[in-house]
Amino acid sequence: MRAGSVVDVATAVIVAAFMALMSLFARVTQPEARSVTALGLALLVVCGLALALRRVSPLLAFTLTVGAAVAYLGLRFAGWPVYLGAFAGLLALVSGVTEARVWVPSAVIGGVGMAVATGPPEGWRPAPMITIAVIWTAVAVLAGGPRRFAAGSPRRRPSAG
Repeated sequence: MRAGSVVDVATAVIVAAFMALMSLFARVTQPEARSVTALGLALLVVCGLALALRRVSPLLAFTLTVGAAVAYLGLRFAGWPVYLGAFAGLLALVSGVTEARVWVPSAVIGGVGMAVATGPPEGWRPAPMITIAVIWTAVAVLAGGPRRFAAGSPRRRPSAG
C-alpha cells in the first residue's frame, strides 16, 4: 500500500469514527429528528469511509458520501456530523474531477439532494433547507473556482490589439 493510500484510509476511518461518535452525543435540536440507531451509525460510517476512495475514484467517493448522507437525513436522524462527510465528499469531487461537465452537474444533484433531505429532520422548514443549498453552492463555487469551471471549455485566444 502506498503512503497516500494509507493516509487516505486513515483519514476516512477518523472521519467515520468522529461522525459516528459525535452523533451519539449531539443534542437533538431539529424538531422532527429522531435519535440515531444502528442503521444511522452504519450510514455515517459508510459516509466517512467512502472518502478513502477520493483519489482513486472521486466521483464514486462523492456518490457514496452524499448518498449515505441523504439516506441518513431522509430517515430523520438528527445532528450535524453527517454534513461533515457530505461536504468532504463535495470537496473530493471538485478537487478530483477536472471536467466541469462532470463535476458541476454532480455537485448540483448532490446539493439538491442534501437540501431536500434536510427537510424531514427539520420539519420541512424552508430556512434550514435553503441554508444548506446556499452553503453547498458556495463551497462548490469557491472550491471549483473559475479555472475549474473553464476546464471543459475552449480557451480564448488573446485578442490582437
